[in-house]
Amino acid sequence: MKAKIRLLSVWGLLLSLVLGLFGQNPMVVKAAHEQVLFTGRFDFTDPAKPVFSHVSSSIKANFNGTGITATLRGIGGTSYMYVIIDGNANPANRNIITISKNKTKTYTLASGLPAGNHTVELVKENQYDTKVAFHGFAVTGGSLLAKPAAPAISLEFYGDSNPAGHSAWDVQDGGAIINNGGHFTYPGITARMLNAEYHNISMGGVGITDVAWRNLDDFYDLIHMNDARSAANTWSFSTYTPDAVIINASSNDHSSGASKAQIKAGWKNFVSLIRAKHPAAHIVIAESYGWAYNEPTDYIAETVNEIIAAGDANVSFVKFPWLWGQQHAVVNEQAGFANILAAHLATKLNLPQPTPSTLSSFAPYGSVVNGGFEKTTLPGVADGWRPHGTVTLLTSGAHSGNNSLQLYNNAWVNFAGEARAGDTFTVTGWMKGAQNGDLGKLKLEFKDQAQNAIATNEGLVTLTTNWQQVTTTAVAPPGTWSVWVVLVAEWRDYVSFDDIILTWQ
Repeated sequence: MKAKIRLLSVWGLLLSLVLGLFGQNPMVVKAAHEQVLFTGRFDFTDPAKPVFSHVSSSIKANFNGTGITATLRGIGGTSYMYVIIDGNANPANRNIITISKNKTKTYTLASGLPAGNHTVELVKENQYDTKVAFHGFAVTGGSLLAKPAAPAISLEFYGDSNPAGHSAWDVQDGGAIINNGGHFTYPGITARMLNAEYHNISMGGVGITDVAWRNLDDFYDLIHMNDARSAANTWSFSTYTPDAVIINASSNDHSSGASKAQIKAGWKNFVSLIRAKHPAAHIVIAESYGWAYNEPTDYIAETVNEIIAAGDANVSFVKFPWLWGQQHAVVNEQAGFANILAAHLATKLNLPQPTPSTLSSFAPYGSVVNGGFEKTTLPGVADGWRPHGTVTLLTSGAHSGNNSLQLYNNAWVNFAGEARAGDTFTVTGWMKGAQNGDLGKLKLEFKDQAQNAIATNEGLVTLTTNWQQVTTTAVAPPGTWSVWVVLVAEWRDYVSFDDIILTWQ
């Protein structure tokens, strides 16, 4: 892979201060940044305290010792950093530290580690509108080691709230900052599948036309997208040379009323901006289909073919399914996007095909995943199933395995997949009530491209307190775009579900 010009930070402090720590091994304070790998857009105006703001920005170091701390300062608002020790990034048990505004604080990242060599990585989870200043690491019982090697492959992502990870950790899509995702969003998952480093230059609400609330053209080249444009705030593209650039924008243009012609022109203009900065990079336009009618993905292929015909052949596109409703993608759907994109990039960059992420909740055509509700990445939520109302993941009393779902008082959950008109779909599952006579539904609902329900088979069942198998069958009508498997508890009833299976013919 071609050589890359990397950010250099050789201004490290030459100070080492040995402190006694309550009888433990001494703590060696090391703020020598030449031993730290910075990935993302960092402002080194003060080289001892580099500042960053973009989601997914990463600070990584090797160290020898039994513990490590970091001194950080929040700027402009509260930030959240994901702490990863020795590469153990468990999505079901994230270690998040809160960086408060205008406070400089030393945070314990790890303690009581076995003596020896370790790695630490800090990843910014929330978006562009807060900053963090990194003052340095301090190692207990040892010191920092040589800077980690940067991966050979480099990726750069531009986009809106989708790659920015808005509500990636909240299936209710409430938008709380702490539920934003930086590490387990499709840019990050894709990069790790390909053993690549990546920059994530994404901003919630942004588009690529002047119709959108914000136009990515005005922000893509800034170090801090929440700051005014200036020479000091302009990114030097020569410091990072990606092998591929992925552009995910246009949802906000479409929802703001931009026409097909405006969106196509926006894509073409943005590709030309990126091409001027990265002449050799492969550029991918990514869009999600199924969230609205006559959406940008309907003409993404047309746009890319026109770009190629105009003379830029190093451009391609991918389409992601977006079939579960208008909520933002959570981690499991982000992983589904990553599986699609990583395979595409591997082909375009002549890399080995990656092992798919097992976090994905995407199902093969005509089926569901996690019908036994055994996989749960977000606390209390079954991967792939969108809850509405009072939905409880039970860990005892299941029909099989460990888990079942209990719904109460008109609550419902849905699993969405693609469907073709004329195909026959059959959903089978096990249900029981909290008392005899409780009512539940095992429902099939067919949607058009705009996600309007165009046909429904209710599958209403009167239940007992014993598990019973229930089946619902329906034929997809003309105009079908997707099929939803919907589990429902009727008014004031408690209904449990388990072992849901969807088939088609």
